[in-house]
Amino acid sequence: MNNIDAKMEPKFIGVLERSMKKINSIFIALAAIMIILLVIIIVQEVIRRYFFNEPTTWALDISRFLLVYVFFLSLAPALQSGAHVSTDMVTSKLSPTMQWICKQIAYGLTIIYGIILFWQVLMPTIQVFANNSIFPIVIEVPMKYVYVIAPIGTAQFVITSLICLILTFYRERNVVEKPQHINLD
Repeated sequence: MNNIDAKMEPKFIGVLERSMKKINSIFIALAAIMIILLVIIIVQEVIRRYFFNEPTTWALDISRFLLVYVFFLSLAPALQSGAHVSTDMVTSKLSPTMQWICKQIAYGLTIIYGIILFWQVLMPTIQVFANNSIFPIVIEVPMKYVYVIAPIGTAQFVITSLICLILTFYRERNVVEKPQHINLD
């Protein structure tokens, strides 16, 4: 970004971007720790089950809960880094203006999807907090401790989508083709 573009970009955008990156790096670090825990749990379960014939009663359940956390903690960082599923087979053939418009539409639709997902995970989370429900498994784990990550991860996903939309709008709009004026004189 050159100095002219930097002057046109509102100052809050840099703060938003740094905040998003910091929170997403915390999310991905937590997800990485949980993946390591998941591997340790599964490996110890395999060893206990097949070498000592003493399987645990808790490994599968804890692994499931960790996977839920890993999924929701990874949503926003994946979007930020562009690791989500995308295709450029069609958009690469479009003009820079149409590519920019498609990117804006894609982020807009992602925000709408994220808001719907947030609402859909928030309602059951509120319900399990109100009921103080417990999973019907060997280890009694209150559902709220597993459900709580869904609205947190989804909210960060929506915020990241919104920030990506703003960043794309301000930082990539200079690629938008300007209409050529025809001089009739």
